[in-house]
Amino acid sequence: KSTQNLHEFNAMISTPINLQNTTLFGHLFCEFISYSRKVASNYEESEKILFSTGYDMGIRLWELFMLSSRVQSTDKQNKSFNSKIEIQQPKQFLDFIKEKYWKFLFNKNADSLEKIKGQDLQFYLIDKKPLTDKYVSYPQQYRGCVPSCLIGGVIKAALDLQMFEADVEVHLVEQNSEVLTYYHIKFK
Repeated sequence: KSTQNLHEFNAMISTPINLQNTTLFGHLFCEFISYSRKVASNYEESEKILFSTGYDMGIRLWELFMLSSRVQSTDKQNKSFNSKIEIQQPKQFLDFIKEKYWKFLFNKNADSLEKIKGQDLQFYLIDKKPLTDKYVSYPQQYRGCVPSCLIGGVIKAALDLQMFEADVEVHLVEQNSEVLTYYHIKFK
């Protein structure tokens, strides 16, 4: 019985988070946005609430991601749980987030990662259509609010857990009549 339970647990955590049911996510996220608007007096405070909540979620999501990665690992000697990966360079870690972690979270890679010219340790992680922006609309006084601050908090948590000191800012940028979400990552 315990072997069967362990097998079921391993199968459950090795399955990536699949947000195919975006209607449910959209409903829950819109309710959270509504809550943040009620407790915040302006959109900057609302963004701080989103970022902070994303950070708390990000800690647990990173642990789940790392546990899932260990269960899926074909290296039988490396099955011990460790929430840290062996990447020392900031750019390499952001590549890892762009490809592996983003796929785990959203079932797709982030659209691009760009180094900011003239800045050694500053990067943009770019997502054209983040899930957090799909269902959200704001009243006029909150038009400047960026719902993807939640994802910014998730990114910041992963960076902190890997001991990379960095600030994360979230910006909306219009390019060719398309609004892109830029996660501005500044390593210290």
